[in-house]
Amino acid sequence: MDRQQYVLWGRLAHQRHDLLLPGLRARHQLDRRHLRRVDVLLPRKLDDRVDAHERGLGEPDVELRHGRVQHGSARPGAIQAQPPVIPAALSATSPQVNVAYVTSGTGGQTPNVYAVNTTTGALLWTSTWNYVNSTTPSQYPAGLQGAASVWLKAVSAQSICGATTDVVFVGSYGGSYNLGNPTTSNGQVYALNGGTTSVTTTAGFGGNCPPLATSVPGGGLLWTFSPSSPGMDYVSSTPYVDYTNMVLWVTSRSNGNTQPSLWKINLLNGTAASGTATWSLGDIDSSPSPNADGSFVYVGTNAGGLKAIRVSDGTVYTCPTATVCTGTNTIIGFPWSVGTSPDTIIFTYGNHVQSVSFNFSTLTFSQNWTVQPSGTPASVSAPVVDGTNTYLYIGASDGKVHQLQVSNGTDSKQVTIVPGTPTVGSPGFDGALNRIYVGASDGHIYAFPTPF
Repeated sequence: MDRQQYVLWGRLAHQRHDLLLPGLRARHQLDRRHLRRVDVLLPRKLDDRVDAHERGLGEPDVELRHGRVQHGSARPGAIQAQPPVIPAALSATSPQVNVAYVTSGTGGQTPNVYAVNTTTGALLWTSTWNYVNSTTPSQYPAGLQGAASVWLKAVSAQSICGATTDVVFVGSYGGSYNLGNPTTSNGQVYALNGGTTSVTTTAGFGGNCPPLATSVPGGGLLWTFSPSSPGMDYVSSTPYVDYTNMVLWVTSRSNGNTQPSLWKINLLNGTAASGTATWSLGDIDSSPSPNADGSFVYVGTNAGGLKAIRVSDGTVYTCPTATVCTGTNTIIGFPWSVGTSPDTIIFTYGNHVQSVSFNFSTLTFSQNWTVQPSGTPASVSAPVVDGTNTYLYIGASDGKVHQLQVSNGTDSKQVTIVPGTPTVGSPGFDGALNRIYVGASDGHIYAFPTPF
């Protein structure tokens, strides 16, 4: 089988239980429930191989040259998660370009969000946290480990802090109040101007927006969500943008089960949403994921539990661990809703892939199947389902991409990426070309036609 080779941008990074490479999420038809794992990556086909450990986003002079991110003398931060890429036609950049929002920086490295033109590799902006010229410095993140999510003005032109623009949301891996003498605090969630031109907030908009009319440049801070009672533990997941209810769903750790780990935030002003806004579900590193019509949100916990939260009233429905969701390891990535009724939800943990159903009438879970991929690799990635709900694809630690049948979990075919069994990350599916893209620990992205 022919394969096209694409070069990864960003440095290889491990996130505890899950290998996250800056490749692709799935490509979907443009509907609101899938905008958080946006849409297309535009990789450049290259002939040269680039060592992943020699690349990284640095500051201030970043550009993509023949697939390699060049940087100045500043120490780059590791890129821990797959960046969302917005097509030019939907972007609030001026002029409109394909733009990726990349998060980086943990372990003492400078945390930042970067907006990058994916066609040219040019840096559009680097996030600014407003701590430089302030008598009371605003909070800025001690680290950014999860990917960003994006509110698109082209989809819904809502006023956020009085400004109408694309807004980038990120959760922090711990926070700090002072750049020169950092004091780590709880996790926070930030809303940034995703456009490339300044916007002006509205005085007295309320919530966590600036109290006065403020000019906010591209990458500048619109609001910070920093709850104190109860506090938020660190965030390593991707927020889910709920367009229907104009809220942001965020998962976090729980500080030893003493704090909430699922949060619903009013994205217009950065305050807790009305009604039930927090849930204590134990540590959660995976991202929240909606069902087809957005009436439920699914979350997978680090203890292997699967929860369905009814958006209308906040009721939590738990998948029975003794009989249905029988895993005890961290659920990887996010639970994948196939979009049927009853809904089929596919998720991975350890070296298992599991499918369960959630019945919207009886509000109960039932088991479909649980499998280990052929060859029993030590670990697997998050899944991606094709556009027809026929096959799902996972990467694994055996250096292969496995093609499983959605209906029964049969591992029908496998493709070896390269000899030497590198770990393979989470695939992304391009529905227009029936192709998957997958990153591997050899520092490259590979593309394969599907089905195998």
